[in-house]
Amino acid sequence: MPDEQELQNAEAAGGDAEENHDAPAPRAQHGGGGPGGASNAPRNNTQQEAAYLRRLIDQHIPITVKVRGGESVAGVIEYYDSSFIRLTRDGQPNLFIFKKDILYLREDSPLADTPTPEPELAPETAQ
Repeated sequence: MPDEQELQNAEAAGGDAEENHDAPAPRAQHGGGGPGGASNAPRNNTQQEAAYLRRLIDQHIPITVKVRGGESVAGVIEYYDSSFIRLTRDGQPNLFIFKKDILYLREDSPLADTPTPEPELAPETAQ
């Protein structure tokens, strides 16, 4: 336990008197630290994002992308990598959108562009 003089010296130096400057810095473990090399830490990358984007591309599913700033853009994802997606749009320039700027993606129904038919009304019978 540091005495009062050590605390004053540490505060004057801008440090913490209880810090042990002689102790080595903690080392990061690579490759897992559990038995058999398995890590108990959760995985950061499950490849689900890549599988989802690949499905959107392969099936040409139209999407709407909501980006920071509130703007929404619609199109089909043509390409992606770890940093961005390429959104192909009909009659408009293609866009490269950084993933860090995407708030969310929404799949659009392919039937959304076709008008919904009005339900037919049953003819009234005369009484």
